[in-house]
Amino acid sequence: MFTEKKMTALFADAGQERYAMRSPIGQPYEYIKAKPGGTCYPEYPDKLANYRWENPAAADELEIFITEPVVISGNGDFILSGEILVRSTGTIFIDFGCEFAGWLEVDISDLKGKITLGISEYNEPAVVNEGPESPFKLKEPVRYGNTYRLELNEELYEGVRFGFIHITEYEEPFTISKIRLVCQTKPVNYNGSFYCDNELFNRVWYCGAYGIRTNLKKDYFSAILMDRGDRFSWTGDAYPAQDGALTAFGNYDFVYHNLVFTSTRGNGIPVYELYWIFSAINYYRYTGDYKGIEKLAGSILTRLDEAIENYGREIDLKFFGWDERLGSGFENANTAANRNSYKFLTIRAIKACTHYFPGLIPPGYSRLADQWIKEMDFSDLTLHSACDAINAGLLPDEMIQGIFERYLTDRVNRLSYSPFNEYFILQAMVRINRHADAIDCILDMFGGQIEYGGTTFFETYRPCWNDELGRLDAPVNNQAGYTSLNHPWGCGVIHFMNEEILGIKPKTPGFREFDIIPHPGGRLEYLKGETPTPFGTVFAEFDSLKGVCRFKIPAGTVGNISIPKFGKEISVDFNFKSQDKDYIHLKPLGEGEYEFRLIYKGGSEKYCQKEYLYRAEYLRENIRTSYGGNGFYLNKLNCSLPDFVEKIVPIREVLRENGVLTTNDYICSQTFTVDVYLREACMVTLHFVDDDRLGRRQAVEVFDLETLELIAPLKVIRDFTEGKHLSFYYNKPLRFRINQIRGINAVLNGIYFDL
Repeated sequence: MFTEKKMTALFADAGQERYAMRSPIGQPYEYIKAKPGGTCYPEYPDKLANYRWENPAAADELEIFITEPVVISGNGDFILSGEILVRSTGTIFIDFGCEFAGWLEVDISDLKGKITLGISEYNEPAVVNEGPESPFKLKEPVRYGNTYRLELNEELYEGVRFGFIHITEYEEPFTISKIRLVCQTKPVNYNGSFYCDNELFNRVWYCGAYGIRTNLKKDYFSAILMDRGDRFSWTGDAYPAQDGALTAFGNYDFVYHNLVFTSTRGNGIPVYELYWIFSAINYYRYTGDYKGIEKLAGSILTRLDEAIENYGREIDLKFFGWDERLGSGFENANTAANRNSYKFLTIRAIKACTHYFPGLIPPGYSRLADQWIKEMDFSDLTLHSACDAINAGLLPDEMIQGIFERYLTDRVNRLSYSPFNEYFILQAMVRINRHADAIDCILDMFGGQIEYGGTTFFETYRPCWNDELGRLDAPVNNQAGYTSLNHPWGCGVIHFMNEEILGIKPKTPGFREFDIIPHPGGRLEYLKGETPTPFGTVFAEFDSLKGVCRFKIPAGTVGNISIPKFGKEISVDFNFKSQDKDYIHLKPLGEGEYEFRLIYKGGSEKYCQKEYLYRAEYLRENIRTSYGGNGFYLNKLNCSLPDFVEKIVPIREVLRENGVLTTNDYICSQTFTVDVYLREACMVTLHFVDDDRLGRRQAVEVFDLETLELIAPLKVIRDFTEGKHLSFYYNKPLRFRINQIRGINAVLNGIYFDL
């Protein structure tokens, strides 16, 4: 038997020739043509980060490369040397170090027994919903001579961080001579970058860029790596992913190709049609390709016309996001707040199109939007709809401070459940000059996923997962079904970081004129990075510790640059245009490389991070020997509610002898809710029993029923064949959401009330 061992010799890569390795069997694509030669920061998870293709283009076919294990461990009688000698049944666990789009192969010349192979994004074999060819990512491999390949679908690739070799039958010793992952990639070069004096912040940028790259298919931006049955280009999902690609790669032809590809694919979600318009606008901002926009004009106008027709009507919105406040995905998207958001987004789209494409947009559109603005109603706001109003420039100035204090100061509830929707919240924060809070949100939402173990960003996430789940444990499944740990809809954050933190953004379409106005937010003292443009790369560096600022302005462009004071006193010996309390504003700079030296005096103002605060009190597991002194609910036929409980509204209730509320089994429904209408403060206790001993693991979330804000940290229930209790103390109606992690479903066996 062997335990975990880092692979420094066994299956080791050989320096810069690591991707010259080959598989002995046929593959669907050619091996990569890229060569080492680019800059590679240590925060890159991408093994090809410093590889560059010569003139990559949208028409390029996918290519492949080989990577090998970083760590191997085992549960069985195995001898690990230059190869693996197998002497019993058991399991070999493989960690490839980060997630790839690939397929698992092993070489065995003398197999004496039977094996199955498995893969996952997390540390146990993956399971997903019905729909894909292989819901269980564990299967007997296909043999090609002495090579055994795991084939889970026609495209071969899945999202793979971990591999598993299960020796299910053993006859006599045999040898595993090679383990490898064959990985596919779309030829694309890193042309953008971001770097600062916060390592976790840097890793956010590079994990975001890598997440986009892993999901580039031959002809479109895919949505997720793991084949879950929805692995195609979702029109709205692509909005932040395409924004990130503009910043990280500058692969304009491929972004445009995806805009064309999705121009007739709205996925039946009204708000996604508007997100497609914002994608087209950002493509134009970065490229200045007006001819390309003219070809898309019909799709732009069709979407605007549909939104105008829908404005104020009770249409089925279908989906806004997975957050409880957004209707929990497809459960209930038709909330008053979402209807307001749809109005705000419609007006924003009309205003933006009128600004950027005045020759394509009839003047009546703008007049209609102006009339709607005069009639605007800002009732029924939530975090998300308030941010949509801010981003549309609609929220009156006198409301801004109140909205900020109500929705954007709570460290828990200013995070959306979807990294996708957090992109829009970040945009709103900087529109009201709350850059420090935006940086905090990035570290909590995206940095938290990295601390969880992610090398790409997730479909849904809460920072409190890190307190209840082990590193790269199977995540919480929920209203999103089985949770993806590689979803590029969360990667718009890198576009945000370059535009709003580093501060590089186009002033005119195509970057003929651009601004560089960094916002360190009192958190950062060093910023460096570059953004690709059609004229070449724009580079900026701000170092308050050494007092040096450097810039590179491409030929044919003009840069308007503001040097931040980082909250310090500053003296300079060069000419500048003007200054204020935060910046030295330089005169416009043309083509060239520049260096300015400054003297910074004093320290930056000390920044205090907010705490995570929850409004409901969690009272630990099993705090009593008996519960329900004032009442109980086992099921709708067996309950005795106290006077201080108005009613209980469950979904997916199954009547058994012990009373069970449950999710359904293995269809995209890994969650259920129970709404408890409290009239006064009391202790509410949930009782869980894994009575059929199916190895269930599940998570509990608690929300205020009126605001649908999270009021207690997520709690995970394990090992409850003998029963476990969770108790919470609250004084208002609340919602419990019970989420499956592992096991055939999630269950709740009873609710008890005590004063």
